Formats: sequence, C-alpha cells, structure tokens
Amino acid sequence: MDARCLEHLLTEDERLRFERDGYFTVENALPQSLVDSLIPTVDRVDKAERARMDMGADARINHFDFIGKDDSFLELLDWHTTFPKVWDLLNWHIQLYHTHMTVSPPEAEGKTLAEDGLGLGWHQDSGRLNNDFETSPRPRVSLKIAYFLTDTREEGRGNFYVLPGSHLQDDFPGSDRKEPVRGCIPIRVAPGTAVFFDRRIWHSASANYWTEPRRVLFYGYSYRWLRPRDDMQVAHYIDRCDPIRQQLLGVTHSGGRGYTSPTEADIPLKHWIEEHVQPSSAQ
Repeated sequence: MDARCLEHLLTEDERLRFERDGYFTVENALPQSLVDSLIPTVDRVDKAERARMDMGADARINHFDFIGKDDSFLELLDWHTTFPKVWDLLNWHIQLYHTHMTVSPPEAEGKTLAEDGLGLGWHQDSGRLNNDFETSPRPRVSLKIAYFLTDTREEGRGNFYVLPGSHLQDDFPGSDRKEPVRGCIPIRVAPGTAVFFDRRIWHSASANYWTEPRRVLFYGYSYRWLRPRDDMQVAHYIDRCDPIRQQLLGVTHSGGRGYTSPTEADIPLKHWIEEHVQPSSAQ
C-alpha cells in the first residue's frame, strides 16, 4: 500500500464532523491531472452502458459495479489521500462492497431551476438494512466516498444534497421526499474533492442545469461480513493486486468463515496498520 497514506490519516476535526454531521469533505483529494484523465473514461463507460440499457443521452443514471470496467478505477480503491480515513472510521475488517458512477447530463433546453425545481429523491443507503435492524439509531455498517469530477461549486449543477445530523434519524424528517427538507444543504465542491458520508444520512442527488454533465464516482466500504451490493466483476484484477487490495475486493483464505471469523491471512490491512501506525489504531 502507498506509504503516502500515513500523511492523510483521519484528523480529529474530520472525526468529530463525521460523528456530528454524518459527512465531511476533503478538498484536492484527487489531483487535477487524474480528474482530467478520468473524465473521458467515465464518458466512455457511460456511453457504452446507456447503449446497452437503451437509455437516452439526457437521463440521470447510476452505473453500478463500474470498478471492473477500467484499470484507472482500481487505483481509487485504496487511494492514499482518502483510504486511511476509511479504516480510521470503520477499522481494518473492511471491504469494498459497492460502487456506482452517477452521470447527470444537463437538463433539457428551456428548463430552469426556478421553474422546474431540484428534482430531489431523499433516501438512506443500503435498502433492507434500514428495515431489518432493530436498534435505534441503526448502526453505521458502511460509508461512501464520492469523488467529484466536475464543478459543483454553484447550485443548480446536480449538487449532492444532505441533511446534516440526520444519520441518527431513522425516519425521514420531512413530508415529501421530492422536496427540500428544513436544514438541508447542497454540497458545493470543486473537481477533485472527496465527500465522505455515513450510509444513514438522508441525502439526494439533484437536477443539473449547468452546461456539462455532473460526474461522480461513489466507492462504498463496509465490514467484510456484509454481502456485496454489486456483482463485483473484479476477478481479472485479483492476481495483480497486493494482499490489501485483495482483501478489499473480497478475497478469503479460509472460506466463508473468513468473512465473520477471519484468520490472519484474511486481514492483511490489520497487520499493515499495526506495523506502520500506532498499535491502538488496529484494535
């Protein structure tokens, strides 16, 4: 694993914001050169997937399980400016369980934010987890990093909306999931910014009234005992991955029990943290 990650461990301020608000942002998580190289790759995958699904060029769409579609996406799996914050929040028994690429083309000509609205769809992540857990508030279980590749520093550009603090509210704190909720805010960030958010936070995408598509790459991390949310077409990566990446991509060396009662071979991330960070970080 890239040793530069030791320069980007979770700060105390980031931890406090995540616990209080359910999200935080990391500016310049990706260099502009990487953003510039990812955009044509995203556009190529988006075009191919729209054709496969017979979706129009103007539809807002999520492409699930995109990580296996290009080597450049694999590099973000344990990206040095972001991944150490994941293990600091969830600890070492983790995996990548979900990826989705969101592309929001500009709204049709003539539509405006003032007249046609935000196009919200408030939700929490993880589907049935929000029905099956008995405790309140429900446990975190997973988090996501959203890498923004296009400029959303102004409203009306397909901004990501969140309701700060709502990760501790099981029920939707509003009356209409398509309308703004009191206290909600748009996340306005520059290209290359990473947004970390708790799966439980009430959040939504929004309509894009800008001149170019809004492109975001979402990487979801969870504990290894949670079944992946995608089909995870990553077998072609495994042989060239180091042990930590193999762990993150779901490799087990002890069968199915390795996900709930891991052996030492199943959890190389734990050993790396113990060797390079304070031992207390790997408990």
